[in-house]
Amino acid sequence: MHTDIVSNERKTELEKQLAETILANFEKGALSYEEMKKSSAYILDGLKDVIEEKQLAYFFENLAAHWPIFKDIRVLYSEKGDKAMEEKKQQALRDAIKNSQNTH
Repeated sequence: MHTDIVSNERKTELEKQLAETILANFEKGALSYEEMKKSSAYILDGLKDVIEEKQLAYFFENLAAHWPIFKDIRVLYSEKGDKAMEEKKQQALRDAIKNSQNTH
């Protein structure tokens, strides 16, 4: 069974986006200092354990449930994830066609 793995580079990119969201919401008063600390710890601990795309989707759902400020990022992640999955499927199809042409 094929599993989509979340790269460390992608996790780092997500951490940066989430940190920017935390700071922006803290600065405008939408997030308290205590909630900033809790959400930061949750993100760092949660992303550390993510290996597969489905785990990342679950992580984002829980994150948005705990802190609604992350709802938009969850939607953005879903759109990017869907696009990345489609690109992977298209590449796999191109590879399969190329391989079948090489064997004939």
